[in-house]
Amino acid sequence: SVFFCEGCLLFLWEPFFKQYGVDSKKPDYIYGLGTVPVYLGGLFFLAGCYLGYFELINMDSNVDTGRLNFLWCDFKGLREKLNIQFSSIGGGGGYF
Repeated sequence: SVFFCEGCLLFLWEPFFKQYGVDSKKPDYIYGLGTVPVYLGGLFFLAGCYLGYFELINMDSNVDTGRLNFLWCDFKGLREKLNIQFSSIGGGGGYF
């Protein structure tokens, strides 16, 4: 997902500027170019994890009815109706 890529790029931003561009005499630059991108990278990565989980728990939902799952679903129904392996359900939930 795009959120994973964005999160990874923001995680790489801090080491790049520590290596090549931030002077230790300017703590505002270190905060703005180091801490904020890592925080935002974590948020983007978390959003990507949740969206993958959201897709998994809504595989049997009908979008036309407007009924969507946001945190939980009938996992037994997913396994029986859609023949989804337990490892896929465990992996999607575990990654989140």
